[in-house]
Amino acid sequence: MNLQQNSKTNVMVSSRSMSTLSTFENVLKEQQNIDLVTHHLVNGTVDPLKGVTAVPDLLIMELGSDWQQELAAVSSRPAHARPAIIAVSTEDNTRIMRTAMQAGVRDFFTHPLPVQELLESVNTLANEAYMNDANHNGQVTAIINAKGGSGASFITANVGDILSSAMQHKTALFDLDLQFGTLPLYLDLNPEYTLLDALDVTDELDGIALEGFMSKHHSGLHVLSSMSDNLGMPWEIPEANMAYILDIAKQQYQNIIVDLPRQIDPLTSCIIEHADIVFIVIQQSLTHLRDARRLMQILTNEIGMPTNQIKIIINRYNEKNAITLSDIKQTIKNDDMFTIQNDYKRVSESINSGQPLREIAKSAAITDSLNRIAYQITGNHNMESHGVLRKAVSYLFN
Repeated sequence: MNLQQNSKTNVMVSSRSMSTLSTFENVLKEQQNIDLVTHHLVNGTVDPLKGVTAVPDLLIMELGSDWQQELAAVSSRPAHARPAIIAVSTEDNTRIMRTAMQAGVRDFFTHPLPVQELLESVNTLANEAYMNDANHNGQVTAIINAKGGSGASFITANVGDILSSAMQHKTALFDLDLQFGTLPLYLDLNPEYTLLDALDVTDELDGIALEGFMSKHHSGLHVLSSMSDNLGMPWEIPEANMAYILDIAKQQYQNIIVDLPRQIDPLTSCIIEHADIVFIVIQQSLTHLRDARRLMQILTNEIGMPTNQIKIIINRYNEKNAITLSDIKQTIKNDDMFTIQNDYKRVSESINSGQPLREIAKSAAITDSLNRIAYQITGNHNMESHGVLRKAVSYLFN
């Protein structure tokens, strides 16, 4: 269930110049969300996709002296055989740029390449290609406390905000604590509808209807709350209904992060069985280690979760604590660990104001720790992503 291995965007670079192809390989080789191939065009070939058996998701084409014929060749292809296109030219020519945009090119660059802007454009179009793939499934991440009060809900809210606001991933949070869920409070949301409302009408749900039950945060993050005047009991909810809602959400969102209550029952087991990653949140105490080890055994032995899909988050980490990282790894038998610094002042400010840490302490060490967890979920190591059209293009068409 490793989405990151199955959801890479196929990117092709076409050029008549081997040195240009080599330059693009060096620029893009570190991008973990793409599979890169190069296509060397021989003289006389004006179609950059000539001879290509599998149409890429994204084509980066270097325009040559026959740029008009090259653009005409790709624009004449039927929609299903035409990838998203980034054009690169050796000439800073308004006419070339205008013709490229009219041919459906999504972004335009001139040499020398502005590397950071190119990477932003590639990542944005790669995300779009992923979301437009009718067969894609969003990734499900579950976060659960090993011991009550370890901070899973706070981590869920803040990682979700990073995925939505910084990485521009369409992200939904599910609050599965039907009795004491507080997830919306961390984002200053007042839910109109809840998970229980959605579960009552599963026969009528599709992706658009599911979004209607979501509370919307200004970052673009969607939250399916459990906060309700009606007390929900986990055993009252059919597992099939929960699984159905998850399946719909996986078609609608890139990431679904589920804040699980600290209990193992048919409902939480249903979520874990659908999860691609499970994060267990602990702190540096013997009772946390005991409960985390027990939870690991349940996840692996009883539910059948592969150990490589289970990660440990050490919250409020203090390197001077008598219980060291080595002690934790040896006790829990899991080396895949993330630490979140103990920053009581900023966390308290965030909780009391309902503002995510990224909004009030973007450069703090604790926020960087949460960024790394978001990276783990997505595999995307280019945090900032912006629109793909340059200001010059806006100028041309205004």
